[in-house]
Amino acid sequence: MDLSKLNAEKLIKNLHTGVVVHAPDSSIVYANPAALSILRITQKQALGHDVFDSQWNLIDELRKPLSVDKHPVNLVIKSKKRISNIELGICDGSCEDITWVLCNAYPEFDENNNLAEVVTTFIDITHQKQTIPFKEIVELANDVILVTEADPIIENGPKIVYANQSFTKVTGYHLDEVRGKTPRILQGPKTKQSTRDKIRHALENKQQVSEQILNYKKSGEPYWIDMNIFPLKNALGEVAYYAAIERDVTKMKQYQAQLKDLTIKDPLTNLLNRRGFIESSKLALDACFKNEQHLTLTMIDIDHFKRINDEFGHEGGDLVLQSIAETFKSFCDNNDIIARLGGEEFCIVSQDKCVSTVVKTLAKLQDFLKDNPVELPCGQYVSYTVSNGVSSLTSESCTLQGLLKNADKALYRAKNTGRDQTVVFNENLYGTDLKTAD
Repeated sequence: MDLSKLNAEKLIKNLHTGVVVHAPDSSIVYANPAALSILRITQKQALGHDVFDSQWNLIDELRKPLSVDKHPVNLVIKSKKRISNIELGICDGSCEDITWVLCNAYPEFDENNNLAEVVTTFIDITHQKQTIPFKEIVELANDVILVTEADPIIENGPKIVYANQSFTKVTGYHLDEVRGKTPRILQGPKTKQSTRDKIRHALENKQQVSEQILNYKKSGEPYWIDMNIFPLKNALGEVAYYAAIERDVTKMKQYQAQLKDLTIKDPLTNLLNRRGFIESSKLALDACFKNEQHLTLTMIDIDHFKRINDEFGHEGGDLVLQSIAETFKSFCDNNDIIARLGGEEFCIVSQDKCVSTVVKTLAKLQDFLKDNPVELPCGQYVSYTVSNGVSSLTSESCTLQGLLKNADKALYRAKNTGRDQTVVFNENLYGTDLKTAD
């Protein structure tokens, strides 16, 4: 086909693409109808005007005003090189609408290789452009937003491809530090395996999942997040990515824990109260049955506690209770359950410990209390002893209620037969007179 026969002027006039020709000083020497429409100006307003004219109101992709030196025609005038696919917004005072265009510009030179013209073209992409800046919203959102590849799920996957600014604020990690790594790097020793399993199961089945999970910051500090993970599909309908929206709920968790402490802990000694003791001991009992372990329960009562209150007042009695609570903690293991059931009565559940081991520990405890009286603010010292009743799991006493009942019988036997001693429950105690003074 002989292209020389085409009417170039007619062709350009009928193009839907805007075409503007600039002189070397950036003034407009030609603009086709599409360009005038896109630029929102008339031919009279365009011809002879340059990019410094106030009529030109251009913005960049982030909706920020475009400086004159960044206008496409000026970039070409300065560099003498072609520029391609620059996305711009065109607006003016006539309305609030923005016309988004894809702009290309190139130089034309004369026979002496001097810049003769700059040709710019505009393609209207407003219909393709989201008027809501979702990318900016995601980046600046207060919630953490994390995006991973969908596969693989196991081994080093799923791999992180994006994290917003809130992710850095919450975790301390920058995107460059975690890109290509699995979110499991945020998990730690106290992250529940059951929660991990639920998340993995959902991802393997391309399903949405919501969970609260304990993660760890770059500094090693634990934090709680309320997390919603959902699949993102590509144009073929295949799950290509997972997006996670996460909210830091650490303060809420701490508040909930404080509220729970108020219901299960004794405010004076900070030990478990009766309700907390029952909840914890039932779990311990179930675990011991499941693992076929020993479990020993000890009831402890401070001897003649009423006399301490009468002689030193309730303030002195409270100091004794607080002191003995701290002493129990130093003599017990981390998995022992220590509680103040009321008044001067305490209880300790020892998991995976036989009676003989517990009795030896109680003997050391009694010696310690005798050698370490409690000092009061007035300078006086309070000496006191304790009586102990011990019971353990048997076929006859396999419930918490049964253990408490048997330990209580042994405790009263200890108090009735001289105090300051430990008695282990056996069936012969049934005939014992259970009435006793303080």
